Amino acid sequence: MKNIVKAQFFQIVRDKVIKYMVVITLIIQVLMVMLPIWLQNQKPTTAGEFFATNGAMLMEFPIFYIILVTAQICGADFMDKTHNYEVSAGHKRYEVYLGRVIAAAIVGGVGALFFTILPVGIYTALYGWGDKIALAPILLRGLLALLPYLRLVCEFAFVTFIVKNPYVGMGLGYVVFILTMAILSGTTIEVNSVFLGVTNLSLLSMVSKWATYGLGNDMNYIFDASLDAGTIWGTVAASMAFGAVALYLGYVFFKNDDMN
Repeated sequence: MKNIVKAQFFQIVRDKVIKYMVVITLIIQVLMVMLPIWLQNQKPTTAGEFFATNGAMLMEFPIFYIILVTAQICGADFMDKTHNYEVSAGHKRYEVYLGRVIAAAIVGGVGALFFTILPVGIYTALYGWGDKIALAPILLRGLLALLPYLRLVCEFAFVTFIVKNPYVGMGLGYVVFILTMAILSGTTIEVNSVFLGVTNLSLLSMVSKWATYGLGNDMNYIFDASLDAGTIWGTVAASMAFGAVALYLGYVFFKNDDMN
């Protein structure tokens, strides 16, 4: 399986679709920091305040990156029957399957975390972290966010192995994500839960804040980024459980598939 993983990374660094997606995501995440300042002439805040007010967008946008990268890594080889050749060469089906999922988890899941942290890192370099919000809880939130990202990789890999086409996998992934967000925004469904990967990320991005008023009606915010034990362990348990189920179902389907 090690050779399959190495072959996947050899292929990934030469894949134009993934290269384009990395560049596009990088540009968007950087512009997320700079555009509000350039276009709206906003007074720059500290990095802590930036995360507290933009956390949801920072954590949820990389899902688009995960969908494309996972579908491309897990589905592209169906187009030229590479899976068939690897099985014919003596590789076990679980090696062929896990070799791609592992590569998708590293490039997609860990990559998504990098793109989440990047704007905050840029803001910290430009304006400092500040003292209005503690750094440690934000670092914990970032660490925990990796788990829903990896869970989403497993779920979208499952979809891709079923449809056996990277572009169909991307399309279905985007449709499911957009419909989920539309349904949640248009109903009273609890959105701050660990039940869905998207809502779990939303929960991790939510920072409590209170407004205080000083002399001259100057308004200041007080932030609390601490996480309760239920959120922490719920994120761990839900990500592992749903991710493992998707991973297992994807393997069962691939194991019994005729790959035609």
